[in-house]
Amino acid sequence: MDRRIRAAIQIMLDNKTSQVQIRDLAQNVNLSHPHFVKLFKEEIGLKPKQCARYWRLRQAKDLLDHTFLKVNEVASAVGFRHVASFTRAFRQFYGYTPSVSRADHSLEIICRQEEKQIEHSIE
Repeated sequence: MDRRIRAAIQIMLDNKTSQVQIRDLAQNVNLSHPHFVKLFKEEIGLKPKQCARYWRLRQAKDLLDHTFLKVNEVASAVGFRHVASFTRAFRQFYGYTPSVSRADHSLEIICRQEEKQIEHSIE
C-alpha cells in the first residue's frame, strides 16, 4: 500500500470520533485533494469520506451492542452533531435504525442467557 495512504488511514483511525476533513488529510500527506481521493480509491476501493463514515458507523454499532449509552450519546461519541443525521447514516449503512440495533442485540443477549439457564438446569 502507498505510504501516504497508509499515513492518511492512520490519521483517520486516530480521529474516528471526529470528522476529518479530506482536504486536510490530503495536505497532511502532501497530495492535492483530487490526486489523494483518486489514489485512496485505487488503494482501498472506497473514497476517503466513505471509508471514514464506515469506521465511524462500525464503532457506533459496537457501542450500541456493548454499552448502555443512549443513541444520542453514541452519535456524539462517533462524531455526529445531530442524532437525525446519525440515524439516517446508520439506516443507510445497516438497513435499520440504531434503536433497532440496540433492541436486537439486547434480545440476543437475553436469549443466550435463557439458553444457558436451560442448559444448566438440564445438566
